[in-house]
Formats: sequence, C-alpha cells, structure tokens
Amino acid sequence: MLRRFNQSRQYLRRFVRNRFSPHQYLGLHLTLGLLLVALAMRVFVEIIDDVRDHDRFAAFDEVILRHLHLYAGRAGIGWAKFVSSLGSVTAFTCVGIVVASFLFARKHPVLLIGWVAALAGGGILDGVLKISFQRPRPSWHDPFIVYPPWSWSFPSGHAVESIVAYGMLAYLLITLLPGRPLARVLIAIFSAVLIATIGFSRLYLGVHYPSDIFGGFVVGFGWLCVCITGLESVRRYPSKETTSAQS
Repeated sequence: MLRRFNQSRQYLRRFVRNRFSPHQYLGLHLTLGLLLVALAMRVFVEIIDDVRDHDRFAAFDEVILRHLHLYAGRAGIGWAKFVSSLGSVTAFTCVGIVVASFLFARKHPVLLIGWVAALAGGGILDGVLKISFQRPRPSWHDPFIVYPPWSWSFPSGHAVESIVAYGMLAYLLITLLPGRPLARVLIAIFSAVLIATIGFSRLYLGVHYPSDIFGGFVVGFGWLCVCITGLESVRRYPSKETTSAQS
C-alpha cells in the first residue's frame, strides 16, 4: 500500500512538473493557454451578467459615451474613423490575404492553417454572439456613423477581430523572428497599442458601449489563446512531419 502511494505521488509530481516545463511537449504553453482561456471565459460571463442586468460596469456605459460624444471634435472624429477602418472587414480581408500568401509562399502550412482558422473562427464567434444577445447600438440625435437597426452592438466586432487578427499577426512575426528579443518586444507593444486604439476609436465614434469593447476584447483574447495554444501544440509535436513543416 505504501509503495503504491509513493508511486502515485511520484507520478503526480512528475505530471505537474512536466505540465509547467517549457521544454516538455504539452508543457507550460498548454497549461498557460488553458488557464488564460478559462480566465477569459469567466470574465466574459461576468460581463454578460452586467450587460443583462445593467449593473456595475455596464452602468457606466452611457455616462462614458455621453462625455466622449459631447467633447468630440471634427479632427478627432476624422482620426477615429481612420483608426476604426483598420479594424474593418476590408482591412482584415486585405491583411488576411497578404499574410496567407506570405505563409503559403514560405511553405509554413501549419501557421497558414492556424492563421486562416483564427480569422474565420473569430468572425463566426462574433456573429453568433451578436445574434444571441441582439443588443442595440447606442442611439444619438446626431450620430457620427449610421448603422442599420439589425447591426447589433455586443460584442464589438472590431474588438474581437482586431485582437485576433493583429494578435495572431504579432505571434506569427515573433515566431518567424527567432533570436531578436528587441524586435519581439516592439512587435508585441505595437500590436497592443493598435488594438487598444481601435477599441477606443469605436467608443469615440459612439457606435459601441464600453462593455461592448471590453467584452469583444475578452472574447477575442480567449479565441486567440485557443489558436496559439493549438498551434504551439502542433508545432512542438515530436514528429518528422512537423519538423519539416517548420523548416
């Protein structure tokens, strides 16, 4: 009995050690990815409750929007429309085609599949959630941008797709630039600033509530973690096929 107990304890210790090891297959990257996805799901559930009950965070939505709308100037609106266009379907389509063409030409099939799956999955996820909640957009007497009534507000598609697309693009660039720590840091910072700026531009234009943006970021972040974790698991798989695919 004592021998079995010691063997079980050693197995559990070895299992935990391997799960948090950055050098083991399905190690730290998988553990961290699952934890981040679980955290994102938990936060999103809290946001949903606030939106439905109009409580806590959602209660500040209209206050924040009205202040932004009140002090919005012509130059700021022009800037916000330009930044917002970087998170549009047209922009993501162009970026998606360019990056997919590059990965195809450079023979990175695993990264190519992951890239296409990330963009397509993010769009589908956003569409399903919008239809599920059907939250109307903020209404104004003098709107800066006019959307049809069936264009739902929660979550923000710009927020979801920007964090998925530009987050995945940052991951791909970091993956394809080994041994360049400064470049990796700058890429991560630039992508984070761009994503946050796109989200703020949607608030400035008054087409989303803050909870729409935050909820979109959480959804996009969760899906991004799923995609990156899956890609890392495939890329780290100890097989000849994966090794040749990464070369």
